[in-house]
Amino acid sequence: MAVYKTKDGYVMKGTIKRGPNDYYNYTKKLKGVTTKKEAQKIELDFKDKFNFEQKQKVSSVTFKELTELYDDKVKNNIKATTKQTNAYMLMKFVDLYDLKASSITSADIQKILNTFIKRGASTNYVNGIYSYLNKIFKFGVKENYILYNPMTKIDRYKKPDEIKKEMKFYTPEQFKQLMLTAPKDKVHHEYECYVIINVLYFTGMRVGELSALTLQDVDLKKKTIHINKTLSFGIGDNRWHIGPAKSSRSERTIMIPTNLCEILVEYISYYKKIYGVTNQTFLFGVDVPIARETIRHRFWDMADLAGLERIRLHDLRHSHASLLANMGCSVTAIARRMGHSEAECFKTYIHLFVSTDVDLVNKIDKVF
Repeated sequence: MAVYKTKDGYVMKGTIKRGPNDYYNYTKKLKGVTTKKEAQKIELDFKDKFNFEQKQKVSSVTFKELTELYDDKVKNNIKATTKQTNAYMLMKFVDLYDLKASSITSADIQKILNTFIKRGASTNYVNGIYSYLNKIFKFGVKENYILYNPMTKIDRYKKPDEIKKEMKFYTPEQFKQLMLTAPKDKVHHEYECYVIINVLYFTGMRVGELSALTLQDVDLKKKTIHINKTLSFGIGDNRWHIGPAKSSRSERTIMIPTNLCEILVEYISYYKKIYGVTNQTFLFGVDVPIARETIRHRFWDMADLAGLERIRLHDLRHSHASLLANMGCSVTAIARRMGHSEAECFKTYIHLFVSTDVDLVNKIDKVF
């Protein structure tokens, strides 16, 4: 630290260590100070006060308060679904809520993470918790609420023997069988869900993207659907929330096949006649989007009637990718239609492209 005199008076300038590799730099003009001794006394008092406030700050904040401070800081930069996921993860650490954040050790965190590992939690689940906690404690160090991030001594979870869930999908033949026996009565959401399942299968869009569609997103003359938003279910006190598309690539306009266009023409005509809807009305559900659970149950009812294995709604997206890959579509074309990057698309569906490549080579062999 140092004080020196300029033509405008005394100035104090120096650096105070706040924590590991963290320093506070200060430069302050001392108005009304006439002697160097007085300036040095002011600087010493300033440092003492700063250090005292830092200690008070570090010693008082609890883990729960630190998480609230972090969440408040990032609330405008994350999606509603992320907020919901973060809140759910924090519930697992309720035993730490009232502890001083500065007193929490790596062992405390590891002990809780180990309980998830012992219960058979997936690698992604455990590392999702790890990532969120790391962000909280990094924030705490940066803002001087704590001096040390306990996550630095904890490694990300690796489970070498973990078996990834098998990707399931319906072949075109299976989907035809599904539609052949699917109930289409215009009661209890049967007809609506019949249309929904067709849209999911023939577009590959995500369920959240489908649920957020409004009438103005569908252009039947051009045979296109514009995807520019997504719907999340169960956010805070709200049953649902509309947010932007998952990523810039997720915002897209896709063409639809003639058979799906015909299904939508009939559905929208019926829809407008019954409900008197507007362009801003949800395509499925009128004023309130149809519940995901309703779609899932109707979908599984269809599968049972058709004698098919029950698969997830998201597997209809995989079914669409499989359909395109087996028709010989390029990774670029599939990625654009699915709202993926090419790398992400290839990583997710590499097994589909391998089998397609075999078919292509077989065709070459037949020629030569």
